[in-house]
Amino acid sequence: MKRSVLTLALLLALFVSTVPVLAKAPTGFESGVSTSELQQAYADGTIHILIVPGHEPMYGGAVYQGVYERELTVEISNKLSQLLEQNPHYEVTVARTGDAWNPSLNNYFDRNMKSIKKFVDTQKKLMKKLVRKGTVEERGEEEQVDHATAPDDVALRLYGINKWANENDVDLVLSLHINDAPDHGEDTPSAYAGFAAYVPDPQYGNAGPSRDIAEAIVPRLSALNAVSTLPGEGDGVVEDQELIAIGSYGTLLVPSVLLEYGYITEPKFTNTEVRKTVADDYAYQTYLGLQDFFKAPISTKYPTLALPYQFAGTPAVGSSSPAVYSLQAGLHTLGFYPAATSSSAIATHTPSLALCSVSGLMNGCTIDAIKAFQKKNSLEQTGALGPKTRTLLNSLIGI
Repeated sequence: MKRSVLTLALLLALFVSTVPVLAKAPTGFESGVSTSELQQAYADGTIHILIVPGHEPMYGGAVYQGVYERELTVEISNKLSQLLEQNPHYEVTVARTGDAWNPSLNNYFDRNMKSIKKFVDTQKKLMKKLVRKGTVEERGEEEQVDHATAPDDVALRLYGINKWANENDVDLVLSLHINDAPDHGEDTPSAYAGFAAYVPDPQYGNAGPSRDIAEAIVPRLSALNAVSTLPGEGDGVVEDQELIAIGSYGTLLVPSVLLEYGYITEPKFTNTEVRKTVADDYAYQTYLGLQDFFKAPISTKYPTLALPYQFAGTPAVGSSSPAVYSLQAGLHTLGFYPAATSSSAIATHTPSLALCSVSGLMNGCTIDAIKAFQKKNSLEQTGALGPKTRTLLNSLIGI
């Protein structure tokens, strides 16, 4: 009898030892999966990605000249979901459409708001305790980029998304946004441009793989887009302690990256003719970055869906079109955009994609780049996409 009890105890101990448990990060927050474990999970099976288009259905987000961030982020999310779902290693959930939450999340909000509030309160108390003990360092305002504070009900739903992700086998959360700054007027653009990838503060348990994912995505985005010119965002990857979407107060156990694709006042967003082209490209570059992270890179000739492209006409100065977007992308790929001698492109004597973005707008930056291309190839420097220039470009980047 004693031998049977001892055997049973040994078996029970062996079983318990094989059940995975969440470890504690050195700071006291629960740690989730590591980078290598996440990459191995992709190699062995399926990764569940939750894509969260920034803000809420029909509410919130940046607005400029009738352009709504919350609508743009849905466009990018849908394209990214489409690209990811072509890969059997991904299972994708998109948090919302333009006018409704995903039914699973909507039901979760309806049925679990009390438990969400309790969850947030618990995590905030834990944070205070860890700060008081000196285990966690609370970042000061001067150490972080300033962000708008979400209304209480919106904040609770954001925390609810984190809690839902923790409980529903989500492996990665991507929150997609368009940036904004308070310096612009109704019809006056911001002085800032470019993208940034926000990741959790290093003291949070999901910080390590989150940063590694962001560092894989940033080079893909920077192939055709400027890194943000806002002070604090210039490194491309930005650590943050307070953004709910990436797990403030340690509320998110899984890796999370919040992408600010650019500033809403940039021409690439305000020109309706190219908006879909721009959205598709951001999604594509994000997808390529994820593939790089998971060690399954996609071999591509161009960093954009806009190439190759067969040019057939001469865009008018001041016009905006997918053709001009492809022209700018092509000239950038060939090393002519922005032109080194462009008065439109130079900021402190450095050609800048922040000042001359790939926007689809036939402006001075584009004209200067065409002239540089023409000069290099012994063509008349008209700055226009005439027949000879088109023929040569088509031979280099055409279909």
